[in-house]
Amino acid sequence: MDKLSILQKDFVIGFLKDDSTDFAIHRRYWAAKDKGWKSTVDIIHAIQDVVNKKEVGKELWMDLILSKASIIVSRQKPPNHSEHFYSTVPRQKDLAQFVEV
Repeated sequence: MDKLSILQKDFVIGFLKDDSTDFAIHRRYWAAKDKGWKSTVDIIHAIQDVVNKKEVGKELWMDLILSKASIIVSRQKPPNHSEHFYSTVPRQKDLAQFVEV
């Protein structure tokens, strides 16, 4: 990469975003559950390990993950029921084990 005067991050980003067939062929299994997902997660964890070597990196990583998780949660909708499920309505007897009644 030094001979090409390209930074490692630029190479990885280029590989991931390039629309050419040559690159697309190599990416086709990245999200395939049975073929490529495990190694994709390994790459994500390797990036996490590098970033988390410094305290500021840990904070930035947690901020990123929290922002992504918040987006996912905000897009999910809770079940719409007019009545509570039994398990969501606390009973006096059930609460007694956790608090003094």
